Amino acid sequence: MMTNNDATVMTRCYALIFQIIPSDFMNCNWNDSAIDSLYQDIMQPLIDGLANENDVLLQMSLLEILETTGRNTEEGRGRQELIQNWNNADLDKILLRMVGFPKGDLHPFCAGAALRILAIKGDQVHSRMEEDSLMTGEEFVNVLVHFGRKMNGEIEKIGFIDGITTFCSLSLRNLELVLENQELLEEWLNLRRGQSKLKAVVMSSLANVLISRLELEQLQEQDLRNKSHATKLKLFQKIGIVNDLGRGQDSSEIIMDHVKGQVVELRLAAYGLLAGVARINFGAHMLMRFGGFFEFLCNRNLEVVKEGKLLKFALVNAVVESDVTGFLAEGTVKTLKQVVADGPFFVKQVWDVALE
Repeated sequence: MMTNNDATVMTRCYALIFQIIPSDFMNCNWNDSAIDSLYQDIMQPLIDGLANENDVLLQMSLLEILETTGRNTEEGRGRQELIQNWNNADLDKILLRMVGFPKGDLHPFCAGAALRILAIKGDQVHSRMEEDSLMTGEEFVNVLVHFGRKMNGEIEKIGFIDGITTFCSLSLRNLELVLENQELLEEWLNLRRGQSKLKAVVMSSLANVLISRLELEQLQEQDLRNKSHATKLKLFQKIGIVNDLGRGQDSSEIIMDHVKGQVVELRLAAYGLLAGVARINFGAHMLMRFGGFFEFLCNRNLEVVKEGKLLKFALVNAVVESDVTGFLAEGTVKTLKQVVADGPFFVKQVWDVALE
């Protein structure tokens, strides 16, 4: 049995290994006997460590290394670079067992991280632990649904949100699959329950999906780019459908309630979400139609926190850079551009007010 000291050494070794191996290590041709032997020597102990249910701390540490390694991959390829190309049925079996799929309970400490890694792998998960059987997007939606039904507490909820965020950011098709599943949307977009931190996580999650560059990385034709923008806009509109309690509130009104509120973390997350909406085709149009939104953008006295001022400035800038300016009155555009020119920390002096 592995001792605590052995587990510590193993964790430190893998943290170092994943920092120094080339970023395309997982893309090597494993049919070559020498490389296959190298893979076996380096990776099999990690698989064995993840499968060791008697050492939960080791499992957690190795999962964290996998995630962190991907996030730090060079040239901005993102955290999925290494994980996405690691086609190993044993790894997938362990991760699926941690999320209790298809039948079972969530691992009390590792379920969230396991779901995030499965989402990073996307459709490269071995669904039935067979070399030639990969999980489809539809099948992974079932994994998310299962996780949503079994999760309990904010830690697992955050893991669920991270997993669905990663899955939807990988491809337009993934996002469409989630939009078709009302149960997932109810769990993902619900802002009516949970603490402020959890609500902020939900809004940040949506912002990350909205700014994902699907239309540049995977879509070539202009009509497909437009479809990507339309699908993202549909996601934002779902916020109103999920959270409206019969008062006729749409998504813009619900998020504006948070951005004008007193809770700082909610305001910051709401700024990021609105900026993401403004960068979508016709997203800024929808925001500018909301009563009082223009006045809100131009009022520099509402936000007092430094981070909030920076994020609100980014929102104004996103609106100015959008195509909505071609449909606004000249005076309105001039005022918004002046807000941008003044910068995020502009304060109107007393004599300026007097001159007005």
